[in-house]
Amino acid sequence: MRQILFIGFACAALFLPLLPTPVAYADGINNASCFGISAPSSVLTGQLFSASIGMTNTGNSMWTNDGTPHRLVSQNPQDNTRWGIARLNISSNIAPGESAVFTGSFVAPSTPSTYSFDWRMIEESVESFGQTCTATIVVNPSSQPQGNLPSASTLSPSIVGQTSVTFRGTVNPNNAPTNAWFEYGASPSLGGLVGAQSIGSSGSTVNFSFFFDQLQQNTTYYYRAVAQNSFGTARGDLVTFNTGSIAGNNNASCMSVDIPSSIARGHTFTARVTVRNTGGNTWNSFDGTPHRLVSQNPQDNTRWGIARVDLPTTVSPGNTATFQFNATAPSAQGTYAFDWRMLEEPFELFGETCTRSIFVSDQGFNFAPAVTTFSATAISQNSVLFQSGVNPQGSHTTAWFEYGLTPSLGTTVGHQSVGSGTSQTNVSFALSGLAPNTSYYYRAVAENASGRTQGSILNFTTQGGFFGSNVPIVTTNSTLSINQTNATLQATVNPNNSATSAWFEYGITPSLGSIIGFQSVGSGFSQINVTHQLFGLQPNTLYYYRIAAQNQFGTSRGSVFSFTTHQGTGIPGGGPGVITRPVAGVFRNAALVKGSVNPNGSFTNSWFEWGGTASLGSNTASQSVGNGTTLLDFSFALSHLQPNTTYYWRAVAQNPQGTQRGEIRSFTTLPVASVATPPAPPRSPTPPPPQIIPGPTSSLVTITPSIDKNNPEPGESVALTFTYRNENTVPLQDVALKITLPAEVTYQASNIIPSSQNANQITFMLGSIPQRSQGAVTMHAKVKEDVSQTSTLVFNVTLESGIPGQQIQPVGSFLAVTTKEKAKGADLAGIITPGEWRTWISIFFFLILILIVLYLFVRLMQERKIRISVEQQIRRPPPPSGL
Repeated sequence: MRQILFIGFACAALFLPLLPTPVAYADGINNASCFGISAPSSVLTGQLFSASIGMTNTGNSMWTNDGTPHRLVSQNPQDNTRWGIARLNISSNIAPGESAVFTGSFVAPSTPSTYSFDWRMIEESVESFGQTCTATIVVNPSSQPQGNLPSASTLSPSIVGQTSVTFRGTVNPNNAPTNAWFEYGASPSLGGLVGAQSIGSSGSTVNFSFFFDQLQQNTTYYYRAVAQNSFGTARGDLVTFNTGSIAGNNNASCMSVDIPSSIARGHTFTARVTVRNTGGNTWNSFDGTPHRLVSQNPQDNTRWGIARVDLPTTVSPGNTATFQFNATAPSAQGTYAFDWRMLEEPFELFGETCTRSIFVSDQGFNFAPAVTTFSATAISQNSVLFQSGVNPQGSHTTAWFEYGLTPSLGTTVGHQSVGSGTSQTNVSFALSGLAPNTSYYYRAVAENASGRTQGSILNFTTQGGFFGSNVPIVTTNSTLSINQTNATLQATVNPNNSATSAWFEYGITPSLGSIIGFQSVGSGFSQINVTHQLFGLQPNTLYYYRIAAQNQFGTSRGSVFSFTTHQGTGIPGGGPGVITRPVAGVFRNAALVKGSVNPNGSFTNSWFEWGGTASLGSNTASQSVGNGTTLLDFSFALSHLQPNTTYYWRAVAQNPQGTQRGEIRSFTTLPVASVATPPAPPRSPTPPPPQIIPGPTSSLVTITPSIDKNNPEPGESVALTFTYRNENTVPLQDVALKITLPAEVTYQASNIIPSSQNANQITFMLGSIPQRSQGAVTMHAKVKEDVSQTSTLVFNVTLESGIPGQQIQPVGSFLAVTTKEKAKGADLAGIITPGEWRTWISIFFFLILILIVLYLFVRLMQERKIRISVEQQIRRPPPPSGL
């Protein structure tokens, strides 16, 4: 019985909606209405539990923390400490019409009974006011259950910043339901309590942690892990740490080194070194003391052809940077150390050394990749999915496919990196634009420093053309089986004689935002019933949804329908938490802004508000961040900005419990004279390479962008490749690839049909990605003619996906390239505008006309002179004769 009651508390909460009291508004009136309580319906005596109380300011007075602060106070009687605490503070000012959710940790009374859990607003020293939030909680006796006192250990903190830290600890519940939290403070007496969470009832050690970002700079803190079950409370040892000062401190830890295990002497290879900023300073490459990666043993050696590598982007404390660069093996055979460490010029080397060993061979070993061509799948009238298996054999390897109408092949597609591992990776590429009812041949190919390997040549035949084939026909139908947290979506789809996939789009606004239920519906010409059951919804919440389907002819979407989940017994979470992070990168015409969101257990969307003044005025595209309970990073590339201009932005998050906005920050774009890299010397220009800026990512799901032209010219087309990889041991489902092009670029074509295009955001439905496999999407885009030279173009790509029973954080990346600066005088057409051309042509013809008139005038004058001379000769008298 006790376990059932405890599980009931941990998995569900009691939601008690209350009707708001009518309010007559007048200046200076305090009033409040209760919109719900999230609390367990039953607990055990002495049990620690968490609860939330929601209040709306229905008066005309601002709720503040000033001299007469507004607080939530216990009732019946007022200020009782029956639940271990009598008052809860507001976290920020609450204006009339706004709502606040008060969350606290409470301790059940020691005597079993049924108790009222009542709370009301108070303005200290003035009055209690408004509606009372009330709930009933049953406190059951805590008789001797099976188990024992828990054990708790405090671990060293991680990611210590100027105002933030991740507390870490371990707990062994000792076979009894156990809660754990952290106590902290600026002295050994502590005083603060954060991170309360259920640890379960196992008999083994469990790791737990909590990210906290409300600390003071340059301060010594103490903290410990605490665990509690029905047998008592256990506390770990005190651990201390120091937050960074404004000046900060430098520190770094090595995350990974991706290089081949062996290489032939003199050969060039690509190295990737990833480090995390574990200090209090923000790393950057723009000021007078830039941060760089530098070779070691000895420092600045050029054993690998390069001594220092520039930082690819600004890195704030707690984030990572990946340095990707080309290195050349030494000329002598042997085993060499590949050692690198962080440096702040010109002050200090700091942090952990990233080290690996490479064997340099005399002539190289036969470590060419192993390649297997798999049978083609998803064959339609004009498209196919190529698949293969590639083992890099320990060297950095690139793979692609060759295909054609004969076994001679002739065309290559789908170039993508498969890393440098020693196990097989599944590689795929979707190809479109084929002819119906046609036989094609294809094979997989892979290459590394030791050689190129070609797989077997296979063939397939595309489907024949059908009369009347067209885009699918879709109809959204009413929802079935709606309850508090679940609903069954249903629709019909007619594939219209072409292989078709279907899915549902849904969200808490008519803009939707989430994709689920991806499935194949065949290639027939009749209606197919499509259903999908949604789980984990919020009680008493309005949702919107529609059906979508896609085949080779395009994408169709049904009408948007809505439904409301039933009244619940509890609020699983509250409004989202949101933080505006410092800008991650600033260019002349673009900037990468960042934020963090805690969905707080409710389905949440996030976006940025931005503009040229603090009033903002513009919104970025909305991004889904799921319904977890941890802080997730998200970001967006702002483009088409003006040089040397100040912009303002903030992060925003919204879920069914409300909308929250972070603080407003600002940045100033670089002036026209500034470029991201030093100017190239004359005669042999070396354009700056593209920057790959990692976004929020998971170590098991990655997305990597690349481009064929590092520095395109205005008006030039580019080819982009987005390689996605799933290293999980289970497939990803409902995968959507979202690519946002900079405003200076227009979409032209891609290897698969987009499922939607909204302004410059292109979305591709990929369906599922098998475990330990990868694929790629290629896209062609054109740089607009009027783009300024040396402008920075930032391409944003996000991969949204899911695993049954798990929340997968969206992963993303950014690719930044700089447009090419044309040589002076090299291209007159690039210097003179069309309007100027017309002016110069008019001047040219006017000058020609003047020359013709001058020529005719000179010719006329010459003829006149000759005529006068002849006439004079005729009239002249003859000379006398006979002398």
